[in-house]
Amino acid sequence: MATRGTEQKAAKPLPPMIFTTPGLEPDTLLQVFEQPFHASSMSLKIHSAFFRKFLDSPDKALAPQTLGFKYAWTSLVDADGSWSLVCDPTKILGQSIQSTYKLKINKEKEVAAFKALMSALHSVPFDIKTMEEITVITKMADYYCALPILSNALYRSCLRNTVLNDGIRQTPCAALETAFKLRNEALFRDCVIHAINPWGSPVFRRYSFQDKKLSLCLRLAYGRLCEKVTKTDQEIRTHLHLYCNGPRVRLNFYKAVETIPNLGLPGYYRRLYETSDIEVDPQFKDAIGPLLENKLVFGGGDTRDAAAGRSGIYRDHFLCIEVADEDLPWDVNERDW
Repeated sequence: MATRGTEQKAAKPLPPMIFTTPGLEPDTLLQVFEQPFHASSMSLKIHSAFFRKFLDSPDKALAPQTLGFKYAWTSLVDADGSWSLVCDPTKILGQSIQSTYKLKINKEKEVAAFKALMSALHSVPFDIKTMEEITVITKMADYYCALPILSNALYRSCLRNTVLNDGIRQTPCAALETAFKLRNEALFRDCVIHAINPWGSPVFRRYSFQDKKLSLCLRLAYGRLCEKVTKTDQEIRTHLHLYCNGPRVRLNFYKAVETIPNLGLPGYYRRLYETSDIEVDPQFKDAIGPLLENKLVFGGGDTRDAAAGRSGIYRDHFLCIEVADEDLPWDVNERDW
């Protein structure tokens, strides 16, 4: 008889998360810690080089027919505190292999990331809330050789996520490295905009990248922003000289930007563009407008309504730079990596 304090109730098995391929029943059991996943081996093999290579590997035993699955894999904690899926020699439904090592990362986050990865592999929509989640999923997809399908799926999942934009803005260089690994063009371009800001003290200058191609890409982007600012300033001076005749007009022109304390360059151009008490021709605003464009993609209204140089988080930011395809630090025509 169990004594008081030692009696324990067996944990109730979690219901499986089921992913299917049209016309086919799930034939693969993937046990990730306490959470079982039922998946389609066809989807796994099509979108993941890892599963394509190892599910039918001669040294990997198939699951017994009594289990109801063709394949059975389970999580195993490795010596470094991470984990991976291994072919399950026990073939016991609802259990994972007991490891002598301790998991050093958050189990709940890993299960959530695996669920998102399975969703991507089976073309099922999923929600991503933070840049941290994208980083965890990307690392997992890299291990299972499924980066292309995840990259495609993320665009749809993240397009209207306002929280994601905050995460990118807070750690743009780390986010850029993740976007680079994913080769996600939209995410990469947003990260570049945040990394070359704020004006005069860009974040990327204080960050050490493992891949120097990223540093070069950001230096080029920042250089083009500087060229754009210089060109705009020259056009303003030209239009001021040609069209804003008379000392009163010029005095009002300068007063428009003298009334705001600590006005940075983005705010200076925003003030000139939006002020209504100076006499300017349409060409004047045409000169400033491109510099104040917003090229951010992710975040829905939060980014589309953002304005460079206005009060708030973009007070000292220019959002107008877009990295061209030929300047992306990877081969855009490569479909598998």
